[in-house]
Amino acid sequence: MTPTVQKGLSLLQNGRYEEAKEVFLQVLYEDPKDPDALRNLGIAYTELGRNEEAEKTLYYYLDLYPEDAEALEGLGCAFYRQKAYYKALELLTRAVSLRSEAPSIYRNLGLAQLAIDMKEEGYENLKKAHVMNLFDYKTAYAYAAACQKTGRLDEAEEILTELLQDYLPEDLESTIRKDLELLRKTRLR
Repeated sequence: MTPTVQKGLSLLQNGRYEEAKEVFLQVLYEDPKDPDALRNLGIAYTELGRNEEAEKTLYYYLDLYPEDAEALEGLGCAFYRQKAYYKALELLTRAVSLRSEAPSIYRNLGLAQLAIDMKEEGYENLKKAHVMNLFDYKTAYAYAAACQKTGRLDEAEEILTELLQDYLPEDLESTIRKDLELLRKTRLR
């Protein structure tokens, strides 16, 4: 991986998607088939919500490298965001079969399963993702939602309460407080 691609990857990992996209485009201008830049450009497009561009980029990449779990995950996420849950499920299932040690794939697979009412499967995959990465607040929050959907209210309350002990983005902290309040009211009935 070139230093420029590493810079783009660092930007991508820090949520600076627009800047990362520009870095990857610069690399691809010089080397149109740089695999790392191409894959990560597709992922940046996914994170930016530019799903059509993500699809085109990641399908092109997957034509060259069909066994890349990270690209399959990115494409699955693009379909998930477009509410094409069955297509997302297909891609994410394939991704997890190729890279079973990646918690983010289990998280995204679990979310897709919850979206199509595969509640128990979604719960199990979100639980697995949470155990694999206890410090990812996005996974913990999704896991708590799966607990609620499957009637595991004590477990959901415990996870949400623990989440409030961590540093969280302000909007998520507010959402979690509201979720906890609703959960507690529901349980009192």
